[in-house]
Amino acid sequence: MKRAISRVYSLFAIIALMILMTVGFTACINSYVAKLSHNWGIDLPKSMNLVYSCKNVGFGDGFYLYVYETEFDSLEIEFVPVDEEKAAVIDKACDTMLKDLDDDYYINWEHDCFYFYQSKNSGRDYIYLIYDKDNSTLYVCENIM
Repeated sequence: MKRAISRVYSLFAIIALMILMTVGFTACINSYVAKLSHNWGIDLPKSMNLVYSCKNVGFGDGFYLYVYETEFDSLEIEFVPVDEEKAAVIDKACDTMLKDLDDDYYINWEHDCFYFYQSKNSGRDYIYLIYDKDNSTLYVCENIM
């Protein structure tokens, strides 16, 4: 009987831990979305699925890269189609962030891609949002000096 009660408590502990981890992960996603809204005035849906993130420390706050799965129609941003010349500019500007990106998430410029760009502090701080319509993937590349 004691063994059965011990197993029930263990099961409850595991379930509670899984719930806390899920809540914490969701809070992390929503906190970055809130940060984008506060710092850049960019409002993204909280329902996006974060699939990759990294922060490279540089000068100031550093470089941030977030990759989300989301539908294009859920984004209320005025994106512009990416041409070959613009893809090269984005690659160069975001090189620090993109160079370590896993192959599974690397931006394929041959796809139907769109971008949004915003800068402040005389261009020292900037953000690119790149949307790959073929993969329903949103890349957020932020540089804060």
